[in-house]
Amino acid sequence: MRFLNWTTIGVFSLALLLLAACGRDGEVASTAIADADVIAQAIASEPWLRDRLPADTIGYIRIPSPWALLSAPNGKAADAMFASQAHADAISALRAGFASNPILAEVLGSSAVDEVIRALNAIAAPIEVAVVSPGKTATPAAQGLLSTRFNTTDPALAATHLRVLSGGSDVVFDAQGFATLTAAGTPLFAHFDAASGRLHLLTGASPVAGQLQALLAGIDSAGVHDHPARVLEREIDAGGQGFVVWVDAQSVKPWLMASLTSDRLWMRHVFEQTQAVAYGWGGVEGHGRLSLRFQLKDPAWLRYLPQVARQLDVRSSGAPGFVFSMALPAGDDVERILSAVRDDHGESAMSEWNEFDAIVREGTGLSMTDWLKPFGPELVVFNDDAGVFSATRIHDRAAWQAVLDTIVGKGGTLESREIGSGQIHHLTWRFPPVPAIPVSNDAPPLALIAWMQQRPSHAYWIEEGDWLVMASVPQPLIDRLALGTDQTIESWLAQTQGDDRSDALVSLSGQADDLSRWFYHGYLGVLTALGDVAGAPVDLFALPSARQLGLPRETGIGFQVVANGERLAFDLNYEHVALDGALGAGGGFAGIAAIGVMGAVAVPAYEDYTTRATVASAIAAAGPLKAGIADHYATAGALPAAADVADLLDRAPPGVKAHVLFEQGAILVRFRDDADASLAGRHLYLVPYASSDGALHFVCGEALPPAGSVALIDTGPDFVATDLEPKRLPSTCRP
Repeated sequence: MRFLNWTTIGVFSLALLLLAACGRDGEVASTAIADADVIAQAIASEPWLRDRLPADTIGYIRIPSPWALLSAPNGKAADAMFASQAHADAISALRAGFASNPILAEVLGSSAVDEVIRALNAIAAPIEVAVVSPGKTATPAAQGLLSTRFNTTDPALAATHLRVLSGGSDVVFDAQGFATLTAAGTPLFAHFDAASGRLHLLTGASPVAGQLQALLAGIDSAGVHDHPARVLEREIDAGGQGFVVWVDAQSVKPWLMASLTSDRLWMRHVFEQTQAVAYGWGGVEGHGRLSLRFQLKDPAWLRYLPQVARQLDVRSSGAPGFVFSMALPAGDDVERILSAVRDDHGESAMSEWNEFDAIVREGTGLSMTDWLKPFGPELVVFNDDAGVFSATRIHDRAAWQAVLDTIVGKGGTLESREIGSGQIHHLTWRFPPVPAIPVSNDAPPLALIAWMQQRPSHAYWIEEGDWLVMASVPQPLIDRLALGTDQTIESWLAQTQGDDRSDALVSLSGQADDLSRWFYHGYLGVLTALGDVAGAPVDLFALPSARQLGLPRETGIGFQVVANGERLAFDLNYEHVALDGALGAGGGFAGIAAIGVMGAVAVPAYEDYTTRATVASAIAAAGPLKAGIADHYATAGALPAAADVADLLDRAPPGVKAHVLFEQGAILVRFRDDADASLAGRHLYLVPYASSDGALHFVCGEALPPAGSVALIDTGPDFVATDLEPKRLPSTCRP
């Protein structure tokens, strides 16, 4: 997928710094607050391909356009920073100048950089890429369909932008808008719709003429529809101007399974149960989100997690400063988790738990399940106007009373004080005695611990419905009773984080003062810098203030880990702060520069990945031959002759550009001349080894053979197991 010549993205930061160099000396006209959706469309149109993905799409990538990354609204409260007509007019003026005037040609003596800057400036929509593979199975023959839009309807100008961004040959669109070009030795097929300015590009290992036309015809016939990618994509970026990567995990499962080594077999279940994976950032229901999400199908490992329904309806006095929540295993969960351990790992795995449980029962009179049974599944720690509190729900009141009775029966004391409108409870207890530890120079820390264990412990709490609200000392509880409570924790989280935490295993949320204003003022500083570089100062007085925009003093930010029967997710949610572009104090350009660096690193890494996938597919194609050799060895006690396995040779599927051969008892994978340049003509052996129990093992490339096994062919000094670079080898073929 070489639409963007990644060396050009390295100048992305410089391009935006010089963005206003050719701007006109024009005063921004209006301070009126505008509709964020209107402003967004003026800066970058909505994504197009996500609503029209081909049925065989196994991967989807969306990259924001340069201007959207810098200053486009995206469905968050922070959009108020950009939602003024004055701001839209300023960006429009900068963009117009950016397109028409030279910036660095005189300095560098070349117009090449200016051409790249103009081409980047012309991108007026997200860059979307669909990875399409027939049968929804990942193969090296998969194609990449790229879609974006230019802010021009001139085919000649669009052809110039495409040539510059791809680093390829000259482009000439025919009367139907189709063209062929070559970039980095790879043929690419393009289509430009002069009516809308939309560009499509087909790339991949070996695209052929007619494929792009067929894909576009299929998209046109299917119309707007929902693809499975939209499920996770909406949860990460409903606004459409963010960054999203989605992968159909089942389509790549064969490659993942092939890469598993003996010490990673536990991952097999994870791969089996994962339907799709998505990562990215964007806007969801008025809040920003950075997220990694897994779409699951009834994963068995959920048996090991708390599953009792959770509701954070404990109340706070005023707005909380922070909230930490964690799912506790309630009594029902404990029984299920222990049963799962027993079913999956046998009674031997339960021995340590049973031993510990017996010690607890002997010392306290209650089992570990009895101690855990009263509480959960919610544990919340928060601070508010009254102080810092921890709270948990009483799940089973009879079990809670049994715990209190046991503690009192073991010498503890329980008292209750009437304070104002409520009651504060105070429990004092000592831990069970421990075996005597001699006080000597050899073990003073242990002696100190034993002594500390005999000191009284204290707990203070009030009961509010099913909740125990606890504090380290009674004073915060006294203030809580005096102030009263006015909102639930879950309503505050919904307001400031944009979601609920009912499925969160762990979450942490907080408030920060003046961040949104600081980011907005930093962004205005960026506009000032652009104007200064351009020699056309921006009239900041024409732009609204933070108060006029309604930017709040306090902003919310939070993290959560979500796990349920359908989803495993790691989310960072933020309220008003525009974290997407890392705006403020020049941070926007640092973020943009980082994208260029990431591109420079990610593309070679992706190319390494694709070649490893090609190698893995060739190894997988050797499966029938491996099975045939193993069957013969099990029956005859020796390796077969070439004639015995002749019908199993060279049976790689058409998309696998390698020959599978049999050479002196070993399997030889030799890559064809039309394979990737890093693979063409190179080879890889799968060498048979016999273990002491007579089992046959095939060792790939430079991998180490099983301990105690013996090679069944000559692997002397002249034998070269592979001449592939180590980075091209799957993990199963490396030491």
